[in-house]
Parts: sequence; structure tokens; C-alpha cells
Amino acid sequence: MLSLFIGLCIGKLKEIITIMISFAILRSTSGGIHLKSGDKCVVVTTVLFTVISLIDLSTVLILLLNSLSILLAFMYAPSRIEEQSKIDPIHYPKLRILSIIIIATNFLFMSSVIAIAFFVQCLTLIKLKEVKQ
Repeated sequence: MLSLFIGLCIGKLKEIITIMISFAILRSTSGGIHLKSGDKCVVVTTVLFTVISLIDLSTVLILLLNSLSILLAFMYAPSRIEEQSKIDPIHYPKLRILSIIIIATNFLFMSSVIAIAFFVQCLTLIKLKEVKQ
């Protein structure tokens, strides 16, 4: 709700709604990192969605982000869904394909905010290896 309020205040309500929906749809099939507290999640997503709503990309950058997002989804999706979902792991390849199809829809829409939202969501799929000291 905070994101919607900020979107309304800055005249970017349509963009914020588009970001929220596209991010959530992709996240439901691709998974991704989860922050340790709900408060952190609210702050990070509110700031992130607000910043994304203010960015306007060229056609070339939209195509590039769409392509990079597909590559990341192909390599990492689904990620970190084992404890968040009851989906049998045998279906994970289908989730990967569905994630790629969802991202590919933005080749039709060519939306800056969707391209960025998908790319940021795909970045949350990457599992960084812990460095032991």
C-alpha cells in the first residue's frame, strides 16, 4: 500500500501498479531471495518500485534487459522455492519455461518498467556462494 500511495503522490500510480503486478507474476513462477524481515521487504520493495517507476529506457535497453532476464531465468529459475512452495520438484523445469514465457511477453509490450522489474526479479534468483573465512 505504501508503494501505491507514493505512486499516487508522484504521479506514477499506473507505473507502480504495473511493476507490482509484473514483479509478482514472475516471482510466483521463478522464486527468488527472501529478506529476513517483513519490514526490510516493505522498505526495499517500496524504494525499488518507486525508483523503477521513474526510469524510461530506450527500445534497445528494453530489448537488452528482456534478453538478459530470459538468460538469468534459464540459468537460475526456479530459485529458493523449496520452503516457499508445495510444488513437486519434478515440475521445476515447467516453472523455468513459464518464467521465460512471462518475460518474453515484454517483447510485445516493450515496457520500460516491466523490463526493469523482470530484470531485478531475475537478479534475485542468483545464489551467491558464501565465502568461508
